Amino acid sequence: MKKMPPDKLPPSQGTSPAVSLKGPGLGGRIRNWFLTGVIIAGPLATTAYIVWWFVDTVDNWVKHLVPVRFGG
Repeated sequence: MKKMPPDKLPPSQGTSPAVSLKGPGLGGRIRNWFLTGVIIAGPLATTAYIVWWFVDTVDNWVKHLVPVRFGG
């Protein structure tokens, strides 16, 4: 097996001061929660709006077909 010079050796695992075994801090967790909320709430709000628009449109189309005594 050929020996590599010290400057060509791969870095050892976990010896770099930039490597942290702790998870994200409070700010990172809040950012992750916010982005998760946006990813969940965005499509839900869009879907709710599309359903509301569709029902309202169909309601306006058929409103004149329903007798006055059955509806507003």
